[in-house]
Amino acid sequence: MNFADFEPERKVVIAITNTDPAMVTATLHGYSTGDYVRINVPLNYGMRFPKNEILITVINVNSFWVNVNTTLLDAFVIPGAFPVNVAEVLNISGVLDNIAT
Repeated sequence: MNFADFEPERKVVIAITNTDPAMVTATLHGYSTGDYVRINVPLNYGMRFPKNEILITVINVNSFWVNVNTTLLDAFVIPGAFPVNVAEVLNISGVLDNIAT
């Protein structure tokens, strides 16, 4: 498999709390505690979420904690009924292992 062809599965983010740590909600995310993710939040969602590798702690099938303090960030707000760009989370744990298999 060519690295350029690999694209991790994306899950739509429907909420991020203004807390420390922040709680992220992505319905049926399928992640495990200890996974690393990258969360992409478009500018029109208000919150300027950092784009780096983040270790998660799973709360339940729909939510997980990220060790990011969002208390001073603008609130996460989904813009309108059908946003053109969605906020998304990508599991980046084991990407090289997934490619090698």
